[in-house]
Amino acid sequence: DPTRLEKEVRNAAAECEQAHMDRNIARKLTPAEWREKKKRKLFDDPNTLDIIIVSLYRINDLSNPDARSKVDRNAQYNHLTGCAVICDGISVVVVEGQSKSIRKYGKLMLRRINWSEQLL
Repeated sequence: DPTRLEKEVRNAAAECEQAHMDRNIARKLTPAEWREKKKRKLFDDPNTLDIIIVSLYRINDLSNPDARSKVDRNAQYNHLTGCAVICDGISVVVVEGQSKSIRKYGKLMLRRINWSEQLL
């Protein structure tokens, strides 16, 4: 009977799909585990977990509020700590954190912020 055979095949396919969905649900991370995994992936390098790197940036002019907010926001986003010394002539930004975060922050400071545009 072709109808019965088709029904059996459809039922077998549905069971297989349901088993697949159940396995996926069992493996799914809780929201807290997912956040922890994402944080670990973005900011922790397993080879250098116990090493803190300090980075120092010399900036000619950090008086522009937009530039200051970018520097501060990105330090917070990358889980970095440090300080900025803002003077009339030269400003200095010191940050410390994990190697991955320092690398990302360095790209911001050296490439993404156009410091010559800030002077206008």
